[in-house]
Amino acid sequence: MRALLITPTYFPVLTGNAVTVERIAKGLREGGALCRILEVQRDHGGGIPEEISAFGPRVIHNFHAFKSGPLGLAIKKRLFPVPMITTLTGTDLNLDIDDPKKRDSIREVLAHSEAITVFNKPARDILQAFGIPSDKVRVIHQSVSLPPQQFIDYRSLLKIPPDAMVFLLIGAIRGVKAFGVAVEVLKEVKAGRSNLHLLIAGPVVEQEEFAGIKRLIEGSRWISYLGEVPRENIESLFLAAEVVVNTSLSESEPNSILEALNFGKIVIARDIPGNSSLIKTGETGFAFQNSAKLKDLIVHVLDNYGKLGQMKGKAKKLAAVYSYEREKAAYLELYRGLSASCPGK
Repeated sequence: MRALLITPTYFPVLTGNAVTVERIAKGLREGGALCRILEVQRDHGGGIPEEISAFGPRVIHNFHAFKSGPLGLAIKKRLFPVPMITTLTGTDLNLDIDDPKKRDSIREVLAHSEAITVFNKPARDILQAFGIPSDKVRVIHQSVSLPPQQFIDYRSLLKIPPDAMVFLLIGAIRGVKAFGVAVEVLKEVKAGRSNLHLLIAGPVVEQEEFAGIKRLIEGSRWISYLGEVPRENIESLFLAAEVVVNTSLSESEPNSILEALNFGKIVIARDIPGNSSLIKTGETGFAFQNSAKLKDLIVHVLDNYGKLGQMKGKAKKLAAVYSYEREKAAYLELYRGLSASCPGK
């Protein structure tokens, strides 16, 4: 079985799509598949790379209906009748599907997809409202799979005081992630407390957004921007923090939150559909609707952190349910079923 996975971005840039694609490709390879990964952002000369035709995929898998889907559809038409899967990964489902300039393109991609996958039931409901038949859509939750880890003591490296409560913002720096909201709220809280430190980690995807973040954190020695942290140091990064904050305006089922839960971290996340499948307030974390509520929750966690052990335990149990083996088995089943219908597999 030969599979082509198409993604908006890929390693070494550590976006959510890149992490998801790498993990799914790993599972497919473990199941005996040959995988090629095609990054949309790279220059393909305006056409389809010849090596893709030579590779002869028997399944095409788009990650992000709007950013990857049109290229996947063009390849599908050239290599007809190769079946196609489309996974909606976040902004395509929550923003692009309602954009008049993008909606028709998404609808065409989904119409020509033999299977569509999403990460949770609310996402499936959105597609049903969009007119996609429910029997075409599969819910396959994300999971956590990390490469062998190399330990770095970030707290010592950054000279963070032992009694400091460390908050973490992790993800690609772009407008939709709204990191500035967390920075501004934490600065308000910090004004009345000394034992608070913020780590920001992630690649710069939008330079203008990064410039705004730099202006916000300028002169704040209690805020550390780490840039893009390699995947082999992710465990060390999470272990350096007590609380992970997610302020994103659009998520499907974020890798960062799953990883935070996996390490038993307290999560404070914006109350949006992609986060709500993971974060149940008072059980696996806390959800906020606005900046005032975010501030209240940060203060609550600071004042009550020692009483949140049960929440951290529930978080780890939930992450264990969303296992890598379960995710791998689901994609292998889907791929094998589709590739069986493709001539010359």
